[in-house]
Amino acid sequence: MRCSCCRWRVSFRQRDLFSGRCPICCKIARAMRGLDRETIARTALRTHAAACLNRGLSPEIVESRLIASGVPPQAAAMVVRDFMADRAPYQLAAELLNGGVPLGEVRRQLVEKGLEMGEAVAVIETVQQQRSGELPEGESVQRPELAFLGTVVIGGGVLLLIGNTSGLCVSVPFAGFITMTVGSALFAASRRRRRPPERGAVVDRPRE
Repeated sequence: MRCSCCRWRVSFRQRDLFSGRCPICCKIARAMRGLDRETIARTALRTHAAACLNRGLSPEIVESRLIASGVPPQAAAMVVRDFMADRAPYQLAAELLNGGVPLGEVRRQLVEKGLEMGEAVAVIETVQQQRSGELPEGESVQRPELAFLGTVVIGGGVLLLIGNTSGLCVSVPFAGFITMTVGSALFAASRRRRRPPERGAVVDRPRE
């Protein structure tokens, strides 16, 4: 199925039940209220494309997905090209760090490519966070097995509550509320939020 706003293909579970939007469009609409539909869709499509490229999909596949979502071919090619250009310093830093190049030399090569010293340090920090398996600050990742279990337990709690209140299936008092509370806790635990990094320990910053 496709998002009703940006037309990116998403699963039925991911779409908002009422608006039919994908999670990215919903997030943008909540964060920047008053944006018109076209701006939301354009921003969301760039975010979807960036996520696909970061997952290792080829530029050709991402470009074809953008075109399938209604983006003109020239605009789709420009989105992919711009992202790949922005991504180049991160790729270079990752290759150098994976090859054991010292931080100072990585910084020097990034500066030679046209980055300011502060930008080079920020790129290295981001790459090191990715290599250590950390998520960017403020983002979270969901564990689907816990989310599914939490949903099932909540559903069971609803059935118990209905059974107790209607008298059709009387069980332990407050069993429905207790079960739903446990299910909600499981669902909440399925999302792991990254703790802020200790910035002083991430990158060997240049001394003044």
